[in-house]
Amino acid sequence: MALMTAKLRHYVPTVTGEFSMPLVQGRCQSSGGRGSKTVRSGLLYGRGFRVYLFYDSFPPPGCYTNLSESAAVDWSEKQLPSNRCQLSDNAGPRVYGVMVACHVTARGNSPSGGEFCVDSSCTVCRSMASAGWSERVLDLLHRLNSFHGAGCLPFCVQGQRVGWVTPAVAQVLAQDSDVFTLSKDSGPRLELSDRLCSPQDRSRAVQGVMEGLRGRNIYPCLQEWRDELYDVKGLFSEPPLLSMERAATPLLGVPRYGVHVNGFLRRGDNIFMWIARRSLTKPNHPGKLDHLAAGGISAGSGVWETLLKECTEEACIPESLASTARPAGTVSYAYEQDSALYLECQFVYDLEVPESFQPRVGDGEVQEFYLWPLDKVRGAIATQEFKPNCALVILDFLIRNGHIQPDTEKFYNKFVENLHGPL
Repeated sequence: MALMTAKLRHYVPTVTGEFSMPLVQGRCQSSGGRGSKTVRSGLLYGRGFRVYLFYDSFPPPGCYTNLSESAAVDWSEKQLPSNRCQLSDNAGPRVYGVMVACHVTARGNSPSGGEFCVDSSCTVCRSMASAGWSERVLDLLHRLNSFHGAGCLPFCVQGQRVGWVTPAVAQVLAQDSDVFTLSKDSGPRLELSDRLCSPQDRSRAVQGVMEGLRGRNIYPCLQEWRDELYDVKGLFSEPPLLSMERAATPLLGVPRYGVHVNGFLRRGDNIFMWIARRSLTKPNHPGKLDHLAAGGISAGSGVWETLLKECTEEACIPESLASTARPAGTVSYAYEQDSALYLECQFVYDLEVPESFQPRVGDGEVQEFYLWPLDKVRGAIATQEFKPNCALVILDFLIRNGHIQPDTEKFYNKFVENLHGPL
């Protein structure tokens, strides 16, 4: 452990009983005699991490509780070994803070949360800690706009490009020559066989190939299989050329569409936004902060239909209120990860709600909701606590509502440009 007590005192005020660090809260209570303490009220998200508690008398190395057994651990009732902790004589010891191992998210009972690193050699954490809000947001935008088509092959259906594919993936798919073919005429590209004449034929054929690849366990994106179909189109407004499993769409680099709802209310000149925290059972980004309502547009569904569905299912918003949402454009981005190409476009809606409105957990995809002032939301999108694409949609909201000004934000133009990447 490279951290010293003096450093902790610099960042964390001494308190008795209740303790808090930036973005982490919890309690330390006596559960018996001196030297036996129980940490209560908190959740940790991540794998293979340790929890460090620092008291007014710095404990020796090894005073930790190792919580590596699962992806989401409830650390209530976790006992610290009494013979390895130097505690004060107070009934409520002075606790300087809780730190967790590199790149693990932690939060307590309050809506706050954050990322922390106890590895002093971690260059990523050191550089991000020294960066300001603007630099961290720009870094997020660049990460979600890292794909520009270089080195990839067009994926075509009926002579129309509908996606992109990496050369390595194209070689694998072309092994199913009845479905996919590699063509070099007019430039190399991957084509869906012309013998598949109807959307239904194409859908069945592609589904069979993807199910076979899923069984071979070579592409991580296919391990997120959902049994949910997305339409593949030239333009969003056009009829679908085929439908395919949502988890498989990144292998063919076809655009995926979704709806995000900014739920907000006004108190005088101030804006407050409703924020959701994702369920720990979600396959992607469990426990991250999210929009009041959001979701992908499934095969055969439209934008408005999806908006009403997600508002009802995720936040129990009555249709009479959800139907007052107003379209506010799109946010689009494209990035590459593990041989998969994620091209996504989110249809953005603003929903102003009354003061009396209170969202309720519906289908279990959300665990709780918070009403935050916009300044707090602004700060949070620069952390790793938010689901990344939600942070982008909220950045767009901040810009559209004048909460970020071109005269004071040095990366204003870059923010706007990177919120609307070409697909």
